[in-house]
Order: sequence, then structure tokens, then C-alpha cells
Amino acid sequence: MEQEKDNFWLYIGGLIVFVIALVFVFKNTHKEAIPEKAYQETSKEIDEQIAKAKQQ
Repeated sequence: MEQEKDNFWLYIGGLIVFVIALVFVFKNTHKEAIPEKAYQETSKEIDEQIAKAKQQ
């Protein structure tokens, strides 16, 4: 019984590590899908629009 309990927490720990690894993999692939320059340009345009809205 004690050995089964130890294995349970081992499986839970492994599952958590696996999920975290998947999150990092998908996050990196998504970031590569959007070029950095395009992201910066879009961010700049959004900042300009916010500045215009605040002036009005």
C-alpha cells in the first residue's frame, strides 16, 4: 500500500512537469509565428491610438 501511495505522487509530479513543458513549447511556437518586428510595429500603433484617444 505504501509503495502505491508513493507512485501516485510520482505520477502527479510527472504530470505537472509534463504540462508545464507543454505550455513552454506552445508558447515558444506561438511567439515564433509572429515576427518580433511586426509585434513591435503593432504595439507602436496601439500606443499611438491610445495617445490620440487621451487627447480628445
